[in-house]
Amino acid sequence: MKHKNQNKMAIEEFEQDPTNSQEGNGLNKTTNIQLTNEDKEKGNLKNFNISKKTIKKLKARNVEFLYPVQTESYTGIYEQKDCLIQSSNGTGKTLAFVIPIVELLQHDKSVELVSGRAPRALILGPTRDITKQISDDFQSIINDLSIVTIYSAKKKSDDQETAISNGCDILVATPDRLKEFIDNEKIDLSQIKHVILDEIDRMLDSPAIDHIKTIFKHIFTSDQETKAQLIVFSGTMPDSVRKLTKKFLTTDYVTINLAKKNTQETSADDDDDDDDNSEEPINTSSNNKSKMTDQTPRSLLSKQENYTTYQLTANDEIKSVGFVFTMLRKCFGDDFDAKGTIAQVAFTKDFKSAIFDLPSELDEQLQGYWKDSARIQMGPITELPEIDESSKEDYTNYSGGKNKSPYGGGGGGNRNSGKSNACFNYFSRENVTSSSSSSSSADVSCVFFLAKLIVT
Repeated sequence: MKHKNQNKMAIEEFEQDPTNSQEGNGLNKTTNIQLTNEDKEKGNLKNFNISKKTIKKLKARNVEFLYPVQTESYTGIYEQKDCLIQSSNGTGKTLAFVIPIVELLQHDKSVELVSGRAPRALILGPTRDITKQISDDFQSIINDLSIVTIYSAKKKSDDQETAISNGCDILVATPDRLKEFIDNEKIDLSQIKHVILDEIDRMLDSPAIDHIKTIFKHIFTSDQETKAQLIVFSGTMPDSVRKLTKKFLTTDYVTINLAKKNTQETSADDDDDDDDNSEEPINTSSNNKSKMTDQTPRSLLSKQENYTTYQLTANDEIKSVGFVFTMLRKCFGDDFDAKGTIAQVAFTKDFKSAIFDLPSELDEQLQGYWKDSARIQMGPITELPEIDESSKEDYTNYSGGKNKSPYGGGGGGNRNSGKSNACFNYFSRENVTSSSSSSSSADVSCVFFLAKLIVT
């Protein structure tokens, strides 16, 4: 992974969302951080306990100073205090824990870097792509440390198990995959000294929370000589985050809230009157709206009002979200903006079904569309099947065709935004010719439509 400058690294997921992107000061025009000379001076690398080797690696990435979230949190993390850190996406959260954790592990001479060693740092992220990004950031500045990344994959492989058995210092994982390793007794978490929950607010309404609780039971044990450090990063800090982490935090844990500061700065720029009391009516309105809509039916996946959750099932494994988009265009026409209409999509663990949320106004048009197909089944559901958590893709910033990008959907909120969905499910010609005579013409035309896409 090439890193051209610090801003590109720090705002990788942030710049995907054009609703947040704005021209700002500093090295990158899409950052939302207004950096001052004072910020740069406070973030001077010489102000922190960072080794010369690490500084050299950082400068190779054109990192000349730390950003505010990194500056504010470095000392607390480096001193191994528990931390609750609230900061918006795109502010450099990943480097905020990567640098001090690398320094702590590289300075720890009590551990021999032998084959088969158990990990000492654990980072949990909500999706496969996020864990990969975190791993890349670690990889860019380490010297002798070893990193292993584990996540659920469509095709089962022994590579992750082999990597774990070979030993590592840093383990980056999705909660569901790590729980599988725990259940199969293929991981040793007894040496974990640092636990980082990244983007925890994205995992609150999913089974990942239960997986995290199970993981914590294997780390924060009564027979621990020294409690593992817990570091939590979140874009929001609802009560559920504090409730989850409260029993695992020390009494002197550090709280850092940079999201509040960023919000206040943005409000000051947008509001010429700069009324200190202007927040009250906004909050009151939000609370009243919340009370009124509590009883409104919501979709199962994205929890949105006036959306219906659908399940699309195919005989073969569904290779990508592009297949879902293609099937929807078969229903609504080639001009249908599938990416801009779906709120969220995920896959079942066997990857034979896709689960997604569509505006309820489309229900009538979709009703019974694939009912005569021998290969495709699609319809609304009232209960979620078992979901592969790492497969979730959030398109809420695209909803209703808003914030459209040149790729046919919205501009952001997704780390895969802008990537081609060129991989479609493949039906062989043998499958077509041997299909039941009851298969509809729509089904057959769909097969050849997909084959044409693959060839072109």
